[in-house]
Amino acid sequence: MIETYGIDIFDQISIADAICITTNCSTYMQNNNIINPMGALAGAAASRWQEIPTIYGNQIFQSGAVPVILGFISKQDNSIFANFNSHLEKFSITNKNFTALIAFPTMYKIGEPASLSLIKRSAELLAEMINNISNDSNLAWNKIYLGAPGIGVGGLKYNDVKNIISPILDDRFIVMQK
Repeated sequence: MIETYGIDIFDQISIADAICITTNCSTYMQNNNIINPMGALAGAAASRWQEIPTIYGNQIFQSGAVPVILGFISKQDNSIFANFNSHLEKFSITNKNFTALIAFPTMYKIGEPASLSLIKRSAELLAEMINNISNDSNLAWNKIYLGAPGIGVGGLKYNDVKNIISPILDDRFIVMQK
């Protein structure tokens, strides 16, 4: 795991294989859609791509509190292609013109503290996902940016989180602190 400071994760889209936004796992219904109320880093992503709370809300409902690919961001114009079907996912995973946007769960409910056990599980599943993508597509993902999980709104201390995730995430993962 590589650590960096003072860099905006969204400025890394043009060079990243994936960017991971830390999220909560809360949902609510609005206009027959399952919505995830996003705050902090996920809220910044939602302000850029308005469909993200609905996409993630539906994926939480289907998959639970696990890292998921929300969509693929064009490196040319920063538009997003939502991950609604596996055809788009397979195309985008092997296309270096896109950066994957991945949800990384850190807390079960918005407003509650982040969970170290959920962060550990998310790190394990994220590492497994990246390994599977690299093995399946013969296209290694080597730059995966992750906002420091649980230390903002989640209220955790970075050293506590670092001690849990650093043995799991190798040097393909760049953890960003403000």
